[in-house]
Amino acid sequence: MKPINLFRYLIFTALSVSISVTSTAQISRIAIVSLADTTIVNHHVGMMEATTDVLHLDFSVNAFIELQLKKYLSLMYNVSVVRLPDSIMHENKELYGAWSMNKAIKKWIVDSKNQYDLVIFTFSGGFPYEQNILVPKQTSGLYSRGRTAGFYTTIFFAAYRTNNMEPLNYFGLGGKLISPLTEFKLPDDKRSLTPEMLAMIKIGFTRHMDSRIKHFLTKTFLVDQDRIDSINANLGSEIK
Repeated sequence: MKPINLFRYLIFTALSVSISVTSTAQISRIAIVSLADTTIVNHHVGMMEATTDVLHLDFSVNAFIELQLKKYLSLMYNVSVVRLPDSIMHENKELYGAWSMNKAIKKWIVDSKNQYDLVIFTFSGGFPYEQNILVPKQTSGLYSRGRTAGFYTTIFFAAYRTNNMEPLNYFGLGGKLISPLTEFKLPDDKRSLTPEMLAMIKIGFTRHMDSRIKHFLTKTFLVDQDRIDSINANLGSEIK
């Protein structure tokens, strides 16, 4: 997705959220569809140049997001992880085009109304220039620039009712976009990462992804923060 498309989507949803609160009372069956790019990188912005290295963390971003969504949603909803038909995936799996939603995906949502009440999508984009977070589009991982070092993701969420294509609006650029790296100090070259550092990066990145999932769920009113806290307490599954 081009950054401008994501920006338009986020501005539209922000305006919608400001004038209405979407009810989730009629939702019982939820489908989760993963369309996001899951490339994990170590991106450093220096004085003269930027470097981007792939991080090998033995971590499936899609699987983690799906697992956390199911964990937080399953006590209140019937949740399924589904895959779009091959005809859509092979042609164009981008959720949004230059000006509107992918027509094939939109048709699939409407055609799924007898199976699901709501479809949640993950999708990738980038940060608007105004955010001043200089990371590659469609990536997640570790970001460093000057004194800033932390975890980020360009994965966002979108949710649509299947009966009328009404979105559950939330501001995707809200909340904490960068979670600071506090476990250790990056080496001077920002790239010579030891196995111990990689292990701590994996934990920090996992926490950040979980925070973005919680932001989506609470701001769309699908799950409130108290229930999330209760689920984690009962399962002993809060990410430490």
